[in-house]
Amino acid sequence: MSWHPVLPAGELEDRTPTAADVDGRAVCLVRLGEELHAFDDACPHRQWPLHLGALDGAVLRCRAHTWEWDVRDGSLQRMRAPECLTMHETREQDGMVEVFLDPAAPAAKPLSPLWKRQVEAAGVAGSAS
Repeated sequence: MSWHPVLPAGELEDRTPTAADVDGRAVCLVRLGEELHAFDDACPHRQWPLHLGALDGAVLRCRAHTWEWDVRDGSLQRMRAPECLTMHETREQDGMVEVFLDPAAPAAKPLSPLWKRQVEAAGVAGSAS
């Protein structure tokens, strides 16, 4: 596999979880100052989009429930179940944010069909697919 250009680096706002499609895989991008982080967008618990979650420092809380992860390493915070995020290497190259999809990474979970139905019913534009 190779690096995939995702979006211009200037479009990734600091501390704003952002949905992206990386070669057909739903990914959430987070900039923490100079650090870039990428992980599968579907929450491992209920597959709700993590880009809709709340970021507090480096901890992202899923909007659908109270599960929280450290976006720097994907580790689950304050919960018993050991479901960490599937992380992806990320870099800024020639003004673009790029993500590397490791062929050995676990298959991505699809985003929640319930969430997709809600988005379609509301007619929300620009949502992750």
